[in-house]
Amino acid sequence: MFQTREQVRAGLRVYMSATGLSQHDIAERAGFAPPTLHQFLSRAKFGTSAEAGETAQTLAAWMAENPPNLPAFPGRIYETEGTRAMRELIADAKEGIWGTCYAPYGAQKTFLFETVFAESARESTPWFALVEAVERMSPRMLLAAIARAIAAPYAQYATALRDAILGELRRREAPLVVAIDEAQLLYPMIDTLECLRRLGDLARGLVGVIIAGNEQVVNLFEARRRTSMGQWRSRVEQRRLRVYGPSEAEAREIARQELGTSLSDRQIEFLIKSSIDTDPLPEEDGTQRKYVNLRRMFNAMRDYRRAHRKAA
Repeated sequence: MFQTREQVRAGLRVYMSATGLSQHDIAERAGFAPPTLHQFLSRAKFGTSAEAGETAQTLAAWMAENPPNLPAFPGRIYETEGTRAMRELIADAKEGIWGTCYAPYGAQKTFLFETVFAESARESTPWFALVEAVERMSPRMLLAAIARAIAAPYAQYATALRDAILGELRRREAPLVVAIDEAQLLYPMIDTLECLRRLGDLARGLVGVIIAGNEQVVNLFEARRRTSMGQWRSRVEQRRLRVYGPSEAEAREIARQELGTSLSDRQIEFLIKSSIDTDPLPEEDGTQRKYVNLRRMFNAMRDYRRAHRKAA
């Protein structure tokens, strides 16, 4: 199918956003000199009409042969009371609700987010953007991750990137859920948090936000910080979720599904008891809840399988 220069330029910006590749990267991989690709992407004249058309078809074919990689599924997820509560939070965020999600280590929080992200990426209109926060994450880094998730056109600067995201949301008139995992790492990055809040405000109800992380995430919007943190609190207090690992009954069922009949009931009980962890964040009454750390339990099951194979 013939595509015009304008169509390929627009498609190439979406491709750059979805892959994270720069103009220089694409030029090298597609067999163009970097200045040639830069000129093609600009609004300036590009050779003759025939030359522009030939370059457009070459680039269109190269993008078709090298599609962006979709996010991988992290593995099998076991639905528990905690994951069901998280899915309910995600459904609320799809309606424009903002909220927080705290989960201790081994509660399947990140695992579930990665699963939903992979599911969303395979839909005709992706609606879930998973952003894993990192130290010193700038506003542009945050916006670039969101743009990749929904294939908004590439832009060099944060403001232009935000406008590209908003334009894509308005074009498709579909909601977007932005989940920030390990959000406690953004504690010193107030400008980055403000960039996300501003994006949500400008989206006029098309963006729901989930702020997720470890026990430090509860202090992210504390009152002693900037006045703007009060605006954040008024939004994220719409929904607060605290989840744990599976119940002991759910953990027993997971162990039986994973290991079949190779373990006795007594061995399964020992496996579960050895996987009990303590939530580092105290409850309101000051007590610290015990929970089944699913990561620890899967590590124990892996060690059991390894020992079982050696004994066989």
